[in-house]
Formats: sequence, structure tokens, C-alpha cells
Amino acid sequence: MKPYSMLKALCSSRSDVRKSTPNTCTNITESKTPNLSKRFRKTLSESLNTTNNLDSSTQHTKLSTKRKSTPINIALITGTRAEWGLLYPLAKVLQQDSAYNLQIIATGSHLSQELGNTYQEIEADGFEIAAKIPILQHHNTHLDTAKSLATAIVSFSEYFLHTPPDIAIILGDRYEAFGAAIACGNLNIPIAHICGGDSTQGANDEYMRHCISKISYLHFPSNALSAKRIIQLGESPQRVFNVGSLAVENINNTRLLNRQELSTQLKLNSQCLDRFCLLTFHPTTLESNISSTQEITLILEALLQTPFFILATKANADTGGELINAVLASYATRFPNKIALFANLGRILYLSSLKSAAFMIGNSSSATSEAPIMHTPAINIGTRQKGRLIPESTLSINPNPSDTNGYITSILTAIETVSSDTFRRNSTHPFGNGTSARQIADIIKTELQQGINLKKAFYDVDFGYN
Repeated sequence: MKPYSMLKALCSSRSDVRKSTPNTCTNITESKTPNLSKRFRKTLSESLNTTNNLDSSTQHTKLSTKRKSTPINIALITGTRAEWGLLYPLAKVLQQDSAYNLQIIATGSHLSQELGNTYQEIEADGFEIAAKIPILQHHNTHLDTAKSLATAIVSFSEYFLHTPPDIAIILGDRYEAFGAAIACGNLNIPIAHICGGDSTQGANDEYMRHCISKISYLHFPSNALSAKRIIQLGESPQRVFNVGSLAVENINNTRLLNRQELSTQLKLNSQCLDRFCLLTFHPTTLESNISSTQEITLILEALLQTPFFILATKANADTGGELINAVLASYATRFPNKIALFANLGRILYLSSLKSAAFMIGNSSSATSEAPIMHTPAINIGTRQKGRLIPESTLSINPNPSDTNGYITSILTAIETVSSDTFRRNSTHPFGNGTSARQIADIIKTELQQGINLKKAFYDVDFGYN
């Protein structure tokens, strides 16, 4: 038997989602403040509106559960603006359905003033935040990231011990999500993992994503290839649902700004947006021999040789992110007529910018997900996204930063390629039909009603070996 042949049928989209009648939602009332650490107690008292008054000795001790017909308490965890942009349509579905009691937990860079306090965008979108859990240390070194991860494990454990959800929703692969997943796993809280099975061979996210998948119970990959990988990790196909990407739904249901509206919102001269590119560049955390500051410098030097205005967003809160942001800030100050730098753009401004841009450039996963959906050409630089499913409208290049002239030439050549009339900017994408949020919500409800058994059996794939 050929390897993977038995997985082909299992990785197709699941359409057999069972329906059930939603129940009237009731509020959880607060009766006492949990005895948490001094550091965490202040954040909890400021941010929590409701808590469960439950004896900690009985918290999630059952590994096999079957829900009665009461509202499902769902903890939706978000740590970055980009992540919230994907989770937004799912949060709307859960908020509007009385079968669920949605509890949004903001953490990570959402709570960073330097990166824009993006938790405010969640509130502006019409959601209450149940808890704000700060975890970030300075993000210049790997030790800083390790400290942030450790803080996440402890803080989420303290929170979930006294406010346990029926299930937690975690998206992606970052250390904020990894820390929350470890806390859930240790407390026997089932996890619904979104966007598992992807691969990013140039970043620590690679192993964190797969670890989260192994801790999780339900899996919602964005494409068939990722679904297959999750099954190869030993997860049962019965718990893997290829629902497509939430990005499709988010883009389809968001009224985007035109260029004039965009320039007004960004407080830029409208002429700047006549021809502009969108730049997002993050640290490549698994390549210590490559200087992220050197790369972002060469990218900016190349872009300054083109007629395109540069709309840049700051790097994320990974090791080396502050160093990249310092270079971006320096160039934006030196070339104000060519570069505009924003800590974050928010969901609507970012998508509107991506739609109107001549092209996107950098190493963000947005180049392989949102950009293809919006038919915006993208240039993916380096190995940070190596292993992901790369649509035809995204051009991947891997220039050598030690060769200054060659690096710049490679970028200029790529820009010329994606700007040509023959480039396949309108190619199809593999991320579904834009119904992911409703599918995820219905599957979670059905699975919880049927009962969850956290004693997962390892699913062995027959590769034909003796």
C-alpha cells in the first residue's frame, strides 16, 4: 500500500456536522476572588467581570465528559493582532449564539503599549474581555521568550484553575498559545486547535504548533495538507476537520476601505497610496546565524530604490523583534516621504491596506494566507514560512544576506516579477469557501454533547513497513 493513500479521503472537508437546538444562555456570577499570586491578582481584579465559584479540588478531574443541555463555556485565547484578525468571525458566531458563553482572554502583545495595546481593537469590535493576562518580558533574547512562556504557563494555570471553561480555543503556534495549551493540558481542559498542521521551518513556531496539536482534542486545519500532517502526528481522523481558513470568512464579510478612506484613517497624503507596498518582517528565530537587523536593512534599501511608498508594520514580540523595530523606526524618521511605520494597523486597516497594495513583502504568514485570498501579489523572503502551503500568487525568494548586492538585486527582480501582467495574482487558493466559523462552532457543540474522552489513543498510520 502506498504511504498516505489511506489519508486522502480523510483530509477532505467535513460536511457531516450534526445540528442541535441552542439553549438560552445564562450568566456566570462571581461570588469570591480566587487566592492567586500577588502579581496575577491585580490583573484578575481589574479585568474579570465573572468567575466560577468552584472547589479547586474538583476542577476538571474527569477525563471523560458528556455535556448536558446548558450553555457551553468557551475560552477564546488571543495574543496578537494578526491572530485576532483570524478569530474575529468565529468570536462573532459564538457571541451571537445562545448555546455558548464566550469568554475572551487577551494576552501577549495585545497588552503591550509599544505594540499598540491592540486589546482595544477587540473591545472596539464589540466584545467584552473576560481576562487580560500579561506575560511579555522584553523580547530581545531567547531567554526573554522563555520567561514569557513560563509566565504564560503559570498565569493561565492560575486563571483556569478557578475559572475552567468547558473547552478552550487556541489558534496557531506562538509561545503565548503554547503556554496556554500547556496550562489546559495539565488541568484536563480540552482544546480546539485552529490552524494546526502547518509548517514554518524557520521559526520556533514549528515545534510549538505541533506540540499544541498533541495537547489538543479537536483540530481545525485550514487545508487538506495540514489535516494530513495532524493525522500523521497520531491524531484520530475522527477529530480532524478540514474546515478551511477563517481568513476567507473574515475578508468576505469585512467592508474594506478604499484608498481615499485609507489615507484619511492613516493620516497620510493620498498620493502616498497611489503606488505602495505593505511591509511586514518578523525575526527568524531558528536561524541564529542570520541577522534580522541586517535583513530588514537590506529590504528597506532595496525598496527605497523603487517608486513604491512603503507602508510598514512593526515586528511581533519574538526574540529580536525590538531590534527590527528600531531599524524600521530609524528609516521612517530618515525617509518620511517614503516610509510610514505603524505599531499595528488593526483588522480593517490591515486588510484594506493589503487589498490596495501593489504587493506585500516580508516574511509574515499573511503573504501565504490573506494575500492570496485577496489576489494581492506577495513576496515571501527567507525560510521563516518554509514548509507552508504556498499559493501561486506568492513568490518565495531566499537571498543570502551576506551578499549585499545580491540580496538587493534579488528583491528588485522579485518586485519586477510580481508587478508584471503575466504574474498569477488571480490564482485560486486552497482555504475553503468562507464558512469556517459556523462549522467550528457546530462541531464543538456536537462533540461536547456526545462526550469528550481525553484519554486519546494514538492513531497509527500504516506506511507499509514491517
